[in-house]
Amino acid sequence: MRYALEIEMDGSQLHGTNRQNNEARTLQGLCDTVLTELEGTQTHLYTAGRLDKGVCAHALPCHVDLSRNWDPRTLGKILNARTPECISVVRAARVTDNWVCRSLSQGKTYAYRVLERGAAPTLNPRCWWKQQIPHPTKLHELSQLLIGTHDLSGFACLRHDDTDTEDAVRIYSNAHWNREELPYNGGTLWTFRITGIGFLYKQVRGIVGSLVAAAIKPQLEPIFRECLTRGRTPGPRCGTIAPAHGLALESVTYGAHTPDWEMVE
Repeated sequence: MRYALEIEMDGSQLHGTNRQNNEARTLQGLCDTVLTELEGTQTHLYTAGRLDKGVCAHALPCHVDLSRNWDPRTLGKILNARTPECISVVRAARVTDNWVCRSLSQGKTYAYRVLERGAAPTLNPRCWWKQQIPHPTKLHELSQLLIGTHDLSGFACLRHDDTDTEDAVRIYSNAHWNREELPYNGGTLWTFRITGIGFLYKQVRGIVGSLVAAAIKPQLEPIFRECLTRGRTPGPRCGTIAPAHGLALESVTYGAHTPDWEMVE
């Protein structure tokens, strides 16, 4: 029987989602240990996306096949009790055997947070700190160029595996910035959200790094526009790859294939 699990994950405490050959703590590695103990044979958790070390997730759908007929909420509670606090199963559901968390997804939304403030943050670690962003209109203007069907591999990185040769064209339905003034400690919190069908390795972080660079130095805008069109052809980056700790997967949608989620309480 197949079960869907929606997991909230603090990526700062993990070395990403995917199992690794070494002893690094990963989402799959920790969950597989618990699920294998429950099942009595080697069991694997599959995730809707591959997140790197330091990247968080508000709602990461996963699925697992088990021989026992579990109440989905009970299964979620057991995982929450036996995995570290950085992993929390928030919702669970029983799904059909052909429900696959990755291939059935119809869109993912990532959010990246940038804090603009003179002093470095000490209580808000999940953001990228910038002392000044003097040309914020560039954030909005250039992010609109991302909407549509594009090869944005000019902002991504190579994994140096077989995924580097896959088709890099993706569809992006939304890309925008929200601005929030923070009264309690000053500063401006900028949140970038992008929704699309499929993302490349470190692509969102590359986009954010380039957008912020162009908003600090507008003379970099031509390089940003060049990255939009050149694909994997070598060339200069508009900015640095933004650090992982500002990025979070916010949601994954499934349309008609959405599971009948039950809250794990």
